[in-house]
Amino acid sequence: MSNKNINKIIKKKKLGLFIVAKSSSKRLRNKIESKISGYSLLEILIKRLLNKNFDKKAIVLCTSIKDKKNNFFKKICKKYKIRIYYGSDQNIFERIINCSRLFKFNHITRITGDNPFTDLDDMKKLIKGYFKKDYDYGFMTGVSDGLKSEIFNIKTLIYCKKNSVDENSSEYLTYFFLRKIFKIYNLKNYDFKRNFLKTSFTVDYKKDLKKIKKIIIHNNNNIFLNKKNLMNTSLRLGFLTNKKKPKTIKLVTAKYNVRLNTDLKSTKTINLKEFSIV
Repeated sequence: MSNKNINKIIKKKKLGLFIVAKSSSKRLRNKIESKISGYSLLEILIKRLLNKNFDKKAIVLCTSIKDKKNNFFKKICKKYKIRIYYGSDQNIFERIINCSRLFKFNHITRITGDNPFTDLDDMKKLIKGYFKKDYDYGFMTGVSDGLKSEIFNIKTLIYCKKNSVDENSSEYLTYFFLRKIFKIYNLKNYDFKRNFLKTSFTVDYKKDLKKIKKIIIHNNNNIFLNKKNLMNTSLRLGFLTNKKKPKTIKLVTAKYNVRLNTDLKSTKTINLKEFSIV
């Protein structure tokens, strides 16, 4: 799909492209500001979006109210002329919904700020498929963690917020939507070897940052790498893993509670095989 056509959909359907990020991180402090080849992780993601000619008016850095005094975010958004919104620190439902109301979006594509290699060609396919029918939620499978994006209907987000047992568990937003009560669009992509799918390109720890640096440096500081580049480089540098992904997700753990009011009497898990994730 051409950039012109995707921007027509974005404008017509009132779709926002939200980079959801904040500077605080328990595992790797200020990771979003970490620099590779002269660019922060956030800049790499923004530059990749702009390189694909996505409508700047649709791109919003959706961050925490705690970061309102963070000059880094202000400077980046001013430099690249994109919007910024400060909302709830823990309640991602509230942050995204209020941001959407402010900028008058009916749907949003969520891009995680610590995923600089988010695959934007797949994101275009996801947007196109999602709008073919009246879906509540869209996600992709057959793609490594760190390359994925997802799309939400704001009305469905509001429903989840109103019916969630713990709104602050919305940091695990995807888990609320993997239910058969919702109309879900699944973009399936199985172009690559299975062990590549187990490899993550998300930056959570210092070792992840080092891996991303090595990949970019190995490709002559090219920050516009696609999936094929990433797979080939990962093979050469020995970054593939045999780590197994879980087959189910618990609704309640010590970290989160992703039950809706309809789940209050339930202790069941979400079977990921039903959603073709594994």
